[in-house]
Amino acid sequence: MSMPRDIEPRLLRSARTNPVVVLTGARQTGETSTFRRLFPDHEFVSLDLPTEAEQAEKEPHSFVRRHAPPAIIDEVQYAPGLFRYLKGAVDASRARRGQFLLTGENGSPCHRPLQRTDADHLRGKSHGARGHNREVAILVNPEEV
Repeated sequence: MSMPRDIEPRLLRSARTNPVVVLTGARQTGETSTFRRLFPDHEFVSLDLPTEAEQAEKEPHSFVRRHAPPAIIDEVQYAPGLFRYLKGAVDASRARRGQFLLTGENGSPCHRPLQRTDADHLRGKSHGARGHNREVAILVNPEEV
């Protein structure tokens, strides 16, 4: 059973005001379960599955078509090439909010962490990791969701 988290109101607000929300945190701290509980109508795909990560990285256009918004894409750090294609999907209907909800792991020595430059592809400019603008909300999990 999931526990309510302090970050939930910010996630809900961010999804109502931004096409993309990125939630990052340490491994196994509840980012995925929180998104799935708060957004049960979003399609869910995990890049933890090697076949999904491979398609997202090698055939990102097909991946984005197959997982059309609204979608939760889990463990997005496994497919850094996907960000440019998500930007294209967002640009096609910029007014639509909560299109893509992304989770990523921070600080893992085994895997390349989600970096701000990846999310910059989605919004077209640099932005602080704790803030948000009208296009992408990046929430670094300060409370270990």
